[in-house]
Amino acid sequence: AGSAGMGKLIRLVPHPVMVGFVNGLTLVMLKAQLTHFQSAGKYLSVLSAEGRATYGCALLTMALVKFGIPKLQEKIEAAK
Repeated sequence: AGSAGMGKLIRLVPHPVMVGFVNGLTLVMLKAQLTHFQSAGKYLSVLSAEGRATYGCALLTMALVKFGIPKLQEKIEAAK
């Protein structure tokens, strides 16, 4: 729990506060990532080459996180 032993203090923070904090972090990260889907202030069209590459990369990443990594973890003994 850290070199200073402060990790046990997290028990003092109520669960709803931690959930709210993590949800807030999620919104901040989402807002930061949405700028990558814009060009000249407008969202990229799926019909443009840049839009297809951007949305395709995002979909591939989401599919790997949802399906690929869990299957890989099943095969690795240390990840269980």
